[in-house]
Amino acid sequence: MNIQLEKLPKNILDQIPISIKTTKSTYNINELPEKIKYLINKYYSEARKDISYSNNVFDISPIIDKYNDFIVLNKKFAVIEYFKNYLQIYKSAYPYDVSFGCKLKEYLQTRDTSLQETEISVELNNMINVLTNDYNISIIINSTEIIHNPQHIFTEYMLRINLTIENENFEINV
Repeated sequence: MNIQLEKLPKNILDQIPISIKTTKSTYNINELPEKIKYLINKYYSEARKDISYSNNVFDISPIIDKYNDFIVLNKKFAVIEYFKNYLQIYKSAYPYDVSFGCKLKEYLQTRDTSLQETEISVELNNMINVLTNDYNISIIINSTEIIHNPQHIFTEYMLRINLTIENENFEINV
């Protein structure tokens, strides 16, 4: 078995002598001293026993987990990520698809509260219809809350959405 030293975690590399690390970057496991062989074999035998990539992986999140890998998302969490990402993309932000995006920022800054609630409701329902049809999943909006946070010079707006996705409650803050 060939071992590439740069792919080992830092805690293992710190225990390997500098002379071994600087001589070559790839070693056959049999070329290494017994202590180093033991550390590497122990690392490979313990690593990734608790990770299983089954058929219910729908997407990945660009957040690195403890194994230096992306976090995998099941159907519910993928839908939540799509929902959050869509609400943060401005209309015409993509030059190749100018009709894609959301006008949430404009809707939050509308002074007429009834118009504001209507526009946000329509936008959220359109997004839910798309996700429901694409993923064959039940999504229900329980409540939406617009939070105004006035500062000295400006006002921050936040939208809190309580969703039920297949009988499980989630909260999204945008």
